[in-house]
Amino acid sequence: AREDVRFRSHWGWDWRGKLRAMSKSAFYLATFGQFGGKQGGSTITEQLAKNLFLSADRGLFSGLRRKFKERILAFKLETHYDKLRILEMYLNRVYFGKGAYGIETAARLYFNRQPGELRDMDAYEAAMLAQSLPRPNAYNCAANPDRAAKETRKLLAEIGTPIDETRLTATVERCARNG
Repeated sequence: AREDVRFRSHWGWDWRGKLRAMSKSAFYLATFGQFGGKQGGSTITEQLAKNLFLSADRGLFSGLRRKFKERILAFKLETHYDKLRILEMYLNRVYFGKGAYGIETAARLYFNRQPGELRDMDAYEAAMLAQSLPRPNAYNCAANPDRAAKETRKLLAEIGTPIDETRLTATVERCARNG
């Protein structure tokens, strides 16, 4: 719901996501950064491919070459692994802010959860971590608790979870205190 809405239905590449990202980024550039923001259009599988196999080369040609490789590797990942395994590999490597790479490290940092306790996380804790993925340094509860609460509320509403403001506030406070 947060990083790749059509994750379950694509084969590692989402042309609608790419078009959305290009149009929003073009609007941002056309208004000289006054409105909107730059957007990424990478799928979870493409991000996983980049994290597993590719360097972080920057620059026009190296970046285009890397994006092409990402698409090929994403398709290969999609043919060799099911969606649940791809999501698991992604969550075990993705950055959650404050130096936390992987869901286990993030759960330990923000909620004092040990690896064996990940299944015990409630929807509020899970949503608090998931909402930070697009911009982990800006959206994490330790750096910006108000923004984290707003984005968590939005994510919970998107997935149809009733929102208890008292529980949400307590989760944000615990996350911010620990993080």
